[in-house]
Amino acid sequence: MITDIKRLRQKTNLSQSQFAQKYHLSIKTLQRWEQGQTQTPEYILYMLNCLIEDQKVYSELFSKKVQTDIRMIGLYDCNMEYDVFRSEIHHIYRSINVSDFVAYMLKADLITYYWKNECYVKAFYLLAYLDYLTWKYHAPVLTKYDHYRKYTLSEIKYPFSIALMDNVNKDNHVKEKAIQDCKNDEFGRFFWKYNIIEKGID
Repeated sequence: MITDIKRLRQKTNLSQSQFAQKYHLSIKTLQRWEQGQTQTPEYILYMLNCLIEDQKVYSELFSKKVQTDIRMIGLYDCNMEYDVFRSEIHHIYRSINVSDFVAYMLKADLITYYWKNECYVKAFYLLAYLDYLTWKYHAPVLTKYDHYRKYTLSEIKYPFSIALMDNVNKDNHVKEKAIQDCKNDEFGRFFWKYNIIEKGID
């Protein structure tokens, strides 16, 4: 397995921008990894090696899995905008079965990765997502994340659409309704615990 992200990219004969675009990464994140400013997560290196080494066979046999793997790689980009991140998580959730989704997230251990990189909104978002799914499907609580459950965001995190509508209306009505909807939503209440506004995935 190639353990150097730059050598791995050079093997594909892709430029930094082409490689970043293909694997849903920001160019800045890729550059930081290549320059050794931040360490490339081992899970990313493993997935990229699999995708690059066996691209033809892998793509033909597991095209849906390949797309999920590529999206998972993109999630390691802490610079990804919050609403894009939300969209990517939802897309992955809808494209595979629930048990595979949970397995992907646990294997990647993105919650710990986000926490260590101070991407707290994303860490709490994914934690709420997994807590909801384990509750809904009567699976064991993921105790490895108990430490993070002691905390919450200091400010409420709204989706861009809610913040924009509230700003246009110049009152708090939109935000207030979003909070109530979140609190009353089966899915949303897991997010409200961490001061995140979200509702309904099914």
